[in-house]
Formats: sequence, C-alpha cells, structure tokens
Amino acid sequence: MDCNVAAYKHRLPIAYLILVLWIVVFPLALLAFVIRLRTRKLLSTAPVLRRWGFLYATYRPRFFWYETFVLARRTCISAIAVLLLQDASSRTSALSVSLLAFLMLQVSLHPYAHRSSNIWETIALVALLLLTALTANHSILSDLSYSSTVQACASAIVILVGGTLFLQVLRRRLQQYQSIVTCEHWASRLCCFQAFKELARWLVEDQLQQAKSPQDPSSAGDDDMFSTDIGLDSDERFSSDTLLDPMSGVREVPTVNYHLLQDESKPRL
Repeated sequence: MDCNVAAYKHRLPIAYLILVLWIVVFPLALLAFVIRLRTRKLLSTAPVLRRWGFLYATYRPRFFWYETFVLARRTCISAIAVLLLQDASSRTSALSVSLLAFLMLQVSLHPYAHRSSNIWETIALVALLLLTALTANHSILSDLSYSSTVQACASAIVILVGGTLFLQVLRRRLQQYQSIVTCEHWASRLCCFQAFKELARWLVEDQLQQAKSPQDPSSAGDDDMFSTDIGLDSDERFSSDTLLDPMSGVREVPTVNYHLLQDESKPRL
C-alpha cells in the first residue's frame, strides 16, 4: 500500500491508537496492578504467585516493578532505531548512549533474583552495543546493504549469544527429568574415576622410578655401621648370635663372660 493514498491516511489514526495503547497504557496498567498487589501484601501468597508470578517473581522483591521498566526499555530502543532510520549518525549516537545507560543500570542494580539471569542480561546488552558499533553511521535507506564483514560479524554475535542462551534454557528444562539428571550424575562420576585412575598411575610410576634410582651413599654407610660388630676382635664377633629387636629395629649383642671362656680353654685335670 502506498503511504500517500487516502486509504493509508484513513487507517493511520487507528494504527497510532493501537501503538499508544500497547506502548503506554498497557505498561502503566501493569505497573498499577503490581503496586496494588504489593500494597495489599499479596505478592508472596500462593494463589497470586501461581497466577501472576511471571510478572514479578523473576526479580528480587524490591524490584517487583522492573517488568514495566523492561517494556519501557524495549520501546525506547525500538523507537530510536525506527524514528532515526534516515539519520544514521544520530541513530548510532542515541542508541549507543541509551544502551550504555541501560547497561550501567543493570550492572549497578542486579535486579534479577538469580545470578545467571543478571549475567545473561548483561551479555545481551553488551551484544546490542557491539551490533550498534558494527552498524555505526550506516543507513539501509541510503547505503543499501551492509558489507560482508559486518554481516558475518553480526551473524556470529547473534548466533553465539542466542545459541548459548538457548542451550542453557534447554539444559535447565531437561534437568527436570530424572533420566537426564541420572546421566549427568554418571558422567560426572566417570570423569572423577578417570582422574583417580590417572592419579594412581602417576603414583605407581613415581614409586617405580624411586625403586630404580641408585641408593644414597650416606644411607648405605649407616647400614654398614649397624651391620658391623664394632669393638670386637675377629674371633669375638657374634654374627650368627646377634639379635634383632623386632620393635626397635636395633641389633643387640649378647653379653659374654670372657673369664669363663678362658677357664674352659685351660686343660682340665
């Protein structure tokens, strides 16, 4: 349909009315509804949580109103991208400033109840900033299509962020099934078993290496000292009669009465 024909101009007020209702009235009505539930202290009740929890349960209690802000943020970004389509320089500047402000607000507030949600929201805003930088000062109306490099980089960012987020959501959904949880448990146990097996193999190799290494000369001298009967002549050593105390590991030499030996060596009459 041509924008200059009478039929288009006749339907234009209806389109504007729908936009105003959807963009302005609906978020304000949502905010008033949530504030009313908060005033009546119904946000934490089970019936309200089951029916309306998707509007505020994602966020921390003091940020129960943040869903309205998210809708307003999306409206702001979309309006800048559409209304300033013919002025590429102004569109890039306005998008960069607004996205940077939203990113700083997200980092400072951490409104989501879960840490992972805050991280993914930050990653999404950073990705939008990168896409804005890639398409800086470029207008589809005047400059036609983007270059191949810009298209490739933008596609890589969208696929990487979107695909990773999709896999994360899919993994959380699958964790609800007991079979998936069991498979993850066995996979983690298998990884632990492999690590224990490698550790045991390393210990065995270390023991074998120590067994093959030559003996320390200092320790060998100590063994010779304990194995020699010091202070006795060659005829008086008791190599066979030397006792080894099993508790202390110390060799003990029996006491010998040399006078009796001398008396027995004399001839008897």
